[in-house]
Amino acid sequence: MALSFKTVQEAYTIFNELQRTVVPELDIRSYPADMSQWSWEKKDNPPVLQVLGWDRKSDDGWENLFFFVEDPSIELKHKFDELNSIKGNTSMFKKYKDNSDLWIIGWI
Repeated sequence: MALSFKTVQEAYTIFNELQRTVVPELDIRSYPADMSQWSWEKKDNPPVLQVLGWDRKSDDGWENLFFFVEDPSIELKHKFDELNSIKGNTSMFKKYKDNSDLWIIGWI
């Protein structure tokens, strides 16, 4: 299920708290890039620590909202789990690909 505009606002609150407490390098732009429009090559090598979206919706919601990180710390995992109050959307904190050091963190 897509994230509504209200859910995107909740996600941004969580991203901002993660930035404040665990990952100060996290790049949180007011309007994330839409990764669904990228080339396959760029999708294979996404930017690290930048909030991104997938498939922007007409109500300013997103199908997915996330960021990538290399080898996330246990502290980041615990803080994300602690802050994750979004209901109705599945959170993700998993390897991006089997043969990669990148992890994807956010909601689908």
